[in-house]
Amino acid sequence: MGKHRQGGQSAQRFERLIEIAAHEYYKKVGAFVDDKFMEIEGLKGVIIGGPGATKEFFVDKEYLHHELRKKIVGTFDAGYTDESGLRELLQNAAPALADLSLMKEKNLMNRFLDELRKPDGGCSAYGEMQVRHAMELGAVDTLLISEAMEKTSFEYSCPACGKTGDISQKSSEVKCPGCREEVNITNEIDIVNDLYELADSYGSSVEMISTDSEEGDMLMRAFNGLAAILRYKVGS
Repeated sequence: MGKHRQGGQSAQRFERLIEIAAHEYYKKVGAFVDDKFMEIEGLKGVIIGGPGATKEFFVDKEYLHHELRKKIVGTFDAGYTDESGLRELLQNAAPALADLSLMKEKNLMNRFLDELRKPDGGCSAYGEMQVRHAMELGAVDTLLISEAMEKTSFEYSCPACGKTGDISQKSSEVKCPGCREEVNITNEIDIVNDLYELADSYGSSVEMISTDSEEGDMLMRAFNGLAAILRYKVGS
């Protein structure tokens, strides 16, 4: 704004030009985000960050496509607008993203439990044998694996009593379940990797479920950490 009113812009005119420039900038950002984010299949959520009130203004004035606005997780402070600002945004949004992940896990577990409660068990399966059988039939839509599940399966033979078999546990110190003597390990299988490969071959999705929720804890305690939501019911 000039020192002299004559020949210069008024304060109101100057503010109006700033508003117009900001509006055009927000429109440009919104159009860019719409163009890039609307193409992302299975987009889970959008986080928005920035300094001061700019982020709230951007959201409140609806510069984003309405489908993207439905997926806004929240707005978070970020003091910078370069790459360090993105890192700051992720750090500040971490609790909200954890809540989003937890809610997704709860919804998946509730879908499984709703099927399980049906008189015929519905489109559900649990336990390694039943789940593997359903996967080999191509019936598994979503495989649910507890993060607390025993992740290694050992095939063994016992030199003391002659017993053979397999056992799943975290420790590699395997003892015979019959005589409790040390056994010879004949094969070792990473259960989670094996299930991931099997799921991939049949087009099934895999979700790791934490024990941070009541439903996630139930997956581990009641179903030994492994369950599935099926595409169709599988007979026994």
